[in-house]
Amino acid sequence: LKQNENKITSGHRYIHNLCRDLIEHMPASECPICMDTKQHTKLGLCGHTICGDCNETLRESRNTKCPICRVENFNEYEYE
Repeated sequence: LKQNENKITSGHRYIHNLCRDLIEHMPASECPICMDTKQHTKLGLCGHTICGDCNETLRESRNTKCPICRVENFNEYEYE
């Protein structure tokens, strides 16, 4: 059981680092919500990205759905 937990933790860390690297190398683009250039891009579980300001507004509203496709748990993981 401990070995499986270690594999899961290692896999989660790998995915986290992969997504963080993806965001770091992503060209600047417009946030689909506010239309400003994305600053502090946030990647949702569905793969959509929004700017940090819009993400903060989403979190403050306690809305867990992606503002683009409406899938649940947009902010379950955050990659910065």
